Amino acid sequence: MLFLFFAIFLGAVLGVDPGKGWLYCVYQKEFRGARAAFWSFAANVFGIAVTTLLMLLPALIARSLGVMLHALLLVYAFGSIFHGALKLVFPNVHYRGSLKQGTRSVFVWSVVNSAWAGYGFPLGALLLLEGYTTFVAFLFVYAVFCALMFALCTKFGLMLAKKIWLNYDLFLSVFYVLFGSFTLFRTPFV
Repeated sequence: MLFLFFAIFLGAVLGVDPGKGWLYCVYQKEFRGARAAFWSFAANVFGIAVTTLLMLLPALIARSLGVMLHALLLVYAFGSIFHGALKLVFPNVHYRGSLKQGTRSVFVWSVVNSAWAGYGFPLGALLLLEGYTTFVAFLFVYAVFCALMFALCTKFGLMLAKKIWLNYDLFLSVFYVLFGSFTLFRTPFV
């Protein structure tokens, strides 16, 4: 049950975080229209999904075959701790992207930044510990919060986005370290 709360919490925080790309889509709406905003939002979400699924691929394969679950869980736990510590040391490092503002640039930006954000580490551990329901809960909560923030900021403009802007990198790095440590104590090898 605790891991379900972890998944819901992580989905809500990542969905609300403007640094995950929906703020750029709001800028696209302001300067280039609704069509450009929609396609940049779609490219952003697709880029995050591709990177996260690539990071989760070993967990999905191991879960379906039922092999190496404990060893892979240790890898995801240590990956979460290492990634969280790295983000504590370098909190505001982001790939700036190309100056060309096209859908392809948004996709590349999204892939690189979501790899740096390391969503796959805690999600892989959640998938191995709790199964697919926790993972689906994360995806649902993330999609709802991301779409909600995009819709609110598209409707009410950039002033709302500026009011809710926080630096989530420090917060997420502490969460990754705590989650990875907690996961280490749940593995049978420790």
